[in-house]
Amino acid sequence: MSNFSITFFLSFILIVGSSFANSAKLADEQKIIIGGVGSDIKTLDPMFQTETMTDVINHYIYSYLTQSPYGTMDFENIEGDLAESWEVLDDGRIWIFKLKQGVHFHDGNEIFAEGEAPELTSEDVKYSFERLKDPEVGSPHAGEYSVIDSMDIIDRYTIQFNLNAPYAFFGQIQTYDFKAGAIISKVAAEKMAKKSNWGFEYTIGTGPFQFHKYVPKEKVVLKRNEDYFKGAPILETVEYRFMPDLNSRTLAFIAGDIDTIYGVRDPIWVKNIKAAHDEATIDAVPLGSGGVLHYNMAVKPLDNLLVRKALSLAVCRETFANIFGSVRIEQTSIVPGSYEGALQKDAMPEELLYRCDLDKARALLEKAGYADGFTIRAYSSPRPTYKNVYIVLQDAWRKIGVKFEIILVDHTAYITKVKSDENDIVVYSADRTPVADSYLSEFWHSSAIVGKKTGQKNFSHYGDVDADGDGKIDTVDRYIEKARMEIDPAVRRKLWEQAQLQILEHAAAKPLHVLIKVLGRQKWVDLGVDFKGTMSWTYPLEKARILAH
Repeated sequence: MSNFSITFFLSFILIVGSSFANSAKLADEQKIIIGGVGSDIKTLDPMFQTETMTDVINHYIYSYLTQSPYGTMDFENIEGDLAESWEVLDDGRIWIFKLKQGVHFHDGNEIFAEGEAPELTSEDVKYSFERLKDPEVGSPHAGEYSVIDSMDIIDRYTIQFNLNAPYAFFGQIQTYDFKAGAIISKVAAEKMAKKSNWGFEYTIGTGPFQFHKYVPKEKVVLKRNEDYFKGAPILETVEYRFMPDLNSRTLAFIAGDIDTIYGVRDPIWVKNIKAAHDEATIDAVPLGSGGVLHYNMAVKPLDNLLVRKALSLAVCRETFANIFGSVRIEQTSIVPGSYEGALQKDAMPEELLYRCDLDKARALLEKAGYADGFTIRAYSSPRPTYKNVYIVLQDAWRKIGVKFEIILVDHTAYITKVKSDENDIVVYSADRTPVADSYLSEFWHSSAIVGKKTGQKNFSHYGDVDADGDGKIDTVDRYIEKARMEIDPAVRRKLWEQAQLQILEHAAAKPLHVLIKVLGRQKWVDLGVDFKGTMSWTYPLEKARILAH
C-alpha cells in the first residue's frame, strides 16, 4: 500500500465553511441523512454514553454548560452554551455559572405535551451532576466528576460548584460539550426508575434537534427543535442510519443516497472515493484519536514485565505508517502529543520509545522463561482502524514465537467485550478533551479499571496489579489527583509527565499512532460555518442547510 504525503492528501480536501451564497436555492425538503457506524444503540442516556454513535446522536439533542466556538476545536477559547457567564473563586475551588434564561426542554413528546416543556433552571443542572455522580445510578463517567464536592443553588439561574480541590480545567472538562456533561430534565428523569438507563422516550434535552423515532437496527430520527434557544435550525429532520458495513456505506454515499458519511482513516479509501465521486467534500480534521495497545496485566503471561517489553519491542510503528499513510501521526506516549500535558518524544528516554528490535524481544522472552513463546487471544472490531492493527500485531509477534489469535466480531460486540475484560490485549482508539487528565483519568486511574462499577477503559488493570514484580501494587492515581488540584501549569504538567513515564517504564501499553477524523459530505450540504474540527464523529448541523440538487 502506498504512502501519501500529508501535503498531497490535504490538497484535495475542501474546507469550505459557508460554501454557498445566502441566495442559493434551498431544497424543498430540509432533511439530512447521516451514514453512520454501528449496528444499533443501547441507550441515549448521556450518563451512560460510551459508544461513538450514541455520542453523535446526543451531540444534537443535548446542551452543555460550555462549548468550543461553533465548528472548531478551539479548546483555549471555550464559550458558554447554556452558561451566560461564569466566574472562578478561591483559586479554582469554586465555580459559579450564570445560566441563560428562556431555555426550554423539548416538548411534544411522551413527557411534555406541546407547549408545556419547563424552562431549564439551576435545579436541572444540579440534578444532572448529582445523578452523574450517584454510585447507585452507576454511570461509567462518575469517576471523572469526583472533583465535585457539592453544589449550591444561588437562584433560579445561578449555580455554584464547590470542588474538593482546585481544578483549573473544570470549565473545559466537566462542563464541556462532550460525553457525560449534558444537562437533563429533572422532571423527566424523576419519572423513571432511578437505576435504569433512560428509555428512548426520556431522551429530552435542549439542543437544536429532538428525539422523534428509533427503529431498531435501522435508524434514529431527530426533528427540528422549533424553540431552540439559539434559533431554530434550517434543517427539519436529521436521520442517523446504522450502516456498519463500509462497502454499503460508501456505495450509498457515492450514489447520493446519504448526505454525509462516517469516513475511514485510510488514504486509499479517501483516494478511491474522490476518484469515484469527485464532487464530494472530504474533511480531515482534528481532534484525532490516539491509538494505544493495552496489555491486560491481570492475565498470564502479561503480568510479566519482561514479556510486555518483548511484545512492545516486536511491534514496529513504521508498519502502521505504510497502512494509514497521511491520516496517521506517530504517537510515542500514552497521551496524544497535541494534548496539553502530553509527554513529548524528545523528552522521553530512548528505552521508553520501544523502537522495533526483534533480537532484543526474543532475548527478553527467553529471560522471562518463554523462549518457546505462548498464545494470547483477543476479539477485534471489523473496522480497519482496529482489524488492520490487530493483523499487524499478529504478524509481528509471530516473528518472536508468540501466537496471537484474533476473533472478529461486529464493532458493538467488540466494545462490549473489551469493557467486559475478555481480551488479553486491547487496541483502542479514542479522542478526548485535549488535556492529559482526560486520557489519564479514563484509561489509567484505578477507579476506571474495567469490571468495576466505576470502570471506564483501564484495560491494563493498572492500579490493581504489581506491574514491575516488586510485590507492591503500582498506581499513578496520586499523580492524576494532584495534577487536578494544581493551579501552576508547570507543576501540573510535570505531574502528568511523571504518570506517563511510570506507565511506559512498566510497559503497561505501547502507544502506536494518532488517526485524524475523516468525514464526507455531498456538494449540496452547506454547513454554514468554516468547519475546522469536532469532538464528535459528525458535522455541526445547527446552521446547516440542504441546497437544491
